[in-house]
Amino acid sequence: MKQYKVTIANGNYPLSHTCDTIADAYECMRSIANWDSRIEIDLDDLMVALVQMYNGDLLGTECAAYSITVLEEADADADLD
Repeated sequence: MKQYKVTIANGNYPLSHTCDTIADAYECMRSIANWDSRIEIDLDDLMVALVQMYNGDLLGTECAAYSITVLEEADADADLD
């Protein structure tokens, strides 16, 4: 089962959240964009990237403010430790 790890740069203290679906990751990023106006997100590009991650065509996406990475089952289990 794939999971999607959303990380906000936040200087030396990155903030991360693991989502179970691309819909959850999308809503997480929308919430972040509403919470911090300095983080600009093109929602169409975000959806395209998340679908590509879901289909296995993309392992992740990042910019200076945030990153989203795909966690495969083994990675997700290790991330919970």
